[in-house]
Amino acid sequence: MRRALLVLSLLGFLSTSALATSDAQERFDQANELLTRGEAKKAVTLYEGLRAEGQRDASLEHNLGNAYVRTGALGRAIGAYRRGLRLAPSPPVEEALQRNLEIVRRQLQERYRSGEDGRQFIYADPGGLWFRLTHMVESSDLTWLALLFWTLLLGLLTARRLSDRWTWAGPVSIPVAIITCCLALLLWGQTRLDGKISLGVVVDAKASLKDGPHGDARGVPVAEGMELRVLEIREDWSQVELAGGRRGWIANPSIEGL
Repeated sequence: MRRALLVLSLLGFLSTSALATSDAQERFDQANELLTRGEAKKAVTLYEGLRAEGQRDASLEHNLGNAYVRTGALGRAIGAYRRGLRLAPSPPVEEALQRNLEIVRRQLQERYRSGEDGRQFIYADPGGLWFRLTHMVESSDLTWLALLFWTLLLGLLTARRLSDRWTWAGPVSIPVAIITCCLALLLWGQTRLDGKISLGVVVDAKASLKDGPHGDARGVPVAEGMELRVLEIREDWSQVELAGGRRGWIANPSIEGL
């Protein structure tokens, strides 16, 4: 454990960021300074405050994960690292996220004696060519690109219709139309896949996987840091599927979305 935390401390401030506003950037820097001084709980409060305001940044998730490691909340650290990897990080930040994620996973696997590979701990992101194609670009960027090309296409078609001098607009509109359709298809596929697949991680060391969505249901302990797929969310409970295929219900405060 000491060795793993040492590695984390060396990587902890590799991630710097330029957040959306100067106020957000100032609080991010304050959180980093708190973490440097060993005040991890206060740093977590600032990092989570930024996330609650809608800040989505791989460096923010990286440093939040490191802060959670310092507080002993390894399940929440895994959640932060996994979210960071989904935010198209720069190569140095991606390397730090992946390395720290593996360190924390190994710590939890050793704690629960899950075996050498620990595969039952990890519910991998969906694979396949269609998923990789639709997730090459972030949803917001893909939306703007689709709107941009759609506007360009409408402009070209309008120009061609209003003036005979713009004859070139007709041929040009063909590849623009093809690109617009491809972008729209990718956006539709991304939205459809993300709506079907929701992943989470267990953040409570005392969590139980129960047969039904109520406290009196029979249940078995489930390890902190266990990554899972969320199938259904109700007011107090979520139906989940573990990596091995077992399904059950977990209280909502015991899991966190990725």
